Amino acid sequence: MKYNPSNVGEKGPYCGVCIVDGVLVHELICKWCNGTRNLEVVTTTDGEVRLCKNCYKPWIRNADRLSWNTISKGLEHRWKKLRDD
Repeated sequence: MKYNPSNVGEKGPYCGVCIVDGVLVHELICKWCNGTRNLEVVTTTDGEVRLCKNCYKPWIRNADRLSWNTISKGLEHRWKKLRDD
């Protein structure tokens, strides 16, 4: 394996297996609840975010592309389906 300076952390070099999208695996969190398990990448109009299995609701999964503002508003108000408000 070739040396890659981006794979050097506070405690020394990493092999790169534990790095996903330039972030150490143990630092990946759900953007809404800060959970660390069962993360899914959700493509929004603002880019990509990670949501855990509990926050990745069916109305988010079935929509084409939502903005992060819409997703966070829906999670905050505990929407059961996608709304226009």
